[in-house]
Amino acid sequence: MKPSELRAFYLTAKFTLPPDSRFRQFGFRLLDGEQAQKTVRPCGKTIRTAEDLRALALRRLPLSIYAMRAKFLQAKNVRKVDGPLSRNGFLSGDFVLDFDGREGESKEATLREAEAARDFLSGLDGFKDLECWLVDSGRGCHVQFFDWFPITERRDLNPKDRYNIYRIRILRELDGLRKAGFGGFDDAPSEGARQIFRVVGSLNHRTGTVVSIVSRFAKRGQPRDA
Repeated sequence: MKPSELRAFYLTAKFTLPPDSRFRQFGFRLLDGEQAQKTVRPCGKTIRTAEDLRALALRRLPLSIYAMRAKFLQAKNVRKVDGPLSRNGFLSGDFVLDFDGREGESKEATLREAEAARDFLSGLDGFKDLECWLVDSGRGCHVQFFDWFPITERRDLNPKDRYNIYRIRILRELDGLRKAGFGGFDDAPSEGARQIFRVVGSLNHRTGTVVSIVSRFAKRGQPRDA
């Protein structure tokens, strides 16, 4: 897309930010001439509201916008996870399954795989009381359980050790899903604790579509969206 088209999009874009956005690092994929940059660059700003994100997007005109699934005390300073953890302070993290779609598979089939995995996890301890979004990200989709590794978990440890436990638990849960017969999720994005996900209401520059919520399960005791 051209800069003028991106500006027009962001003037009216309706973002839905993930919970506790001020503790998340956001990233932009920017234009490099007429091509998309290969890497996603941290925005380096604290994003508290959708209007904060809109204002920054209008200044930088990103092709795509992402957020990290891990949360940090000083999120805007996070450039990479190894090194600054003690200073930036790992707080908590989500559990995310990324489905990019199998070769020749329809979007509907990909969504059904994601829904099946979501419904299975929603019945397990550690998942069933959490807010969960199923998000159509363009080519594929992702399932996100928020605060799966909560801020209260293992507070006796330093941020780096807590972060390592978070990563280990992700791998364990993914292994359990595979053993239960679920597949279709991408190993590398789903296993990486630094994983980023597309922000709802932003563009997928590859498909030209807007990222949207397919369904949203609220925390226990709150109504669930269809």
